Amino acid sequence: MNYESTQEIELAIAQNYGWKQNLIVPNISWGLLDYEADIIIMSKAGIVTEIEIKTSRSDLIADSFKSHKHKSNLVKYLYFSIPRKLEKSISYIQENAGIYIVETNGNVKKERNATTNPDFIKLKKEQRYNLARLGTMRIWNLKQRLHESIQSYKNFIKAFENKNMRVKND
Repeated sequence: MNYESTQEIELAIAQNYGWKQNLIVPNISWGLLDYEADIIIMSKAGIVTEIEIKTSRSDLIADSFKSHKHKSNLVKYLYFSIPRKLEKSISYIQENAGIYIVETNGNVKKERNATTNPDFIKLKKEQRYNLARLGTMRIWNLKQRLHESIQSYKNFIKAFENKNMRVKND
């Protein structure tokens, strides 16, 4: 891994924040915010941090034109996470956002602190439950896809073995 893809950066951020200490949910596109968030992290204290992942300069530029500006009263801190190769493109990141740079070895360096959202309100009990529910939905979808992939692999191996057996018998 060189930690330049979205998935690699997600893993680095989750490790950095600690998935045992925090509720970390990737790809929130409905059910909590009015816009899509790459990663939502909620601490035990109910503090919500949004991580927006960008992997290209054009992606950073395009984000600056989004009307929502990643502004929600449910998010206390907003961070952008970028691979080291985008370090020279930091100027495209909005001023209130903190910046994480992910090194090619997966280490995460905080380049800039996020500004505290003065309108932040902690999630209500129902919203916390919903965030946890959205996270567990991801797990079951991944388990289903993993199961299907394993079954497909087993079928491939079985077909390969059967073909080899026929070749040996001929």
